[in-house]
Amino acid sequence: MQSFYPRPAQPWGELEAADSQARRRATRVALEPLDGSPVWRAACLVPRGCTSTYGCLARLLGHGWCPQTVGQALKRNPHAPEVPCHRIVRADGTLGGYFGGAGADDPRVRTKVRLLREEGVRLQAAGAAPPRVHASCMWRFPPGADWRAVRLPGERSSGA
Repeated sequence: MQSFYPRPAQPWGELEAADSQARRRATRVALEPLDGSPVWRAACLVPRGCTSTYGCLARLLGHGWCPQTVGQALKRNPHAPEVPCHRIVRADGTLGGYFGGAGADDPRVRTKVRLLREEGVRLQAAGAAPPRVHASCMWRFPPGADWRAVRLPGERSSGA
């Protein structure tokens, strides 16, 4: 049977390979924001003794941010622990990573646990399962939270 559609200029295999490469490149760019300072500023709004999620922080920042990009920016936080990236956890309450560490036995993740406990965050541990933040310690950003007004360590305030 004859097709009414013109034949592609390139064979389908080459088109699919080019499309796949373009998607990988776009994903890599989307997951590597050039400037993580909006994430670091927003993390400073989470009160001591509380945690928030990667997704909540991404929603606060808006277009161009997703939970994965938030996590990538937090991994590169040069101001920790003054900028409290340890207060950001996964949506299910598990801790997620800390400076690239992911396993519960990783010393970086143990540091995250220690910092959270020192701040009064309640963690639930169920046997061999990873620890979870107690629901009473989960915090949501209020509507209109202004992360742009937050100054990072070493920055001068606009009035100075």
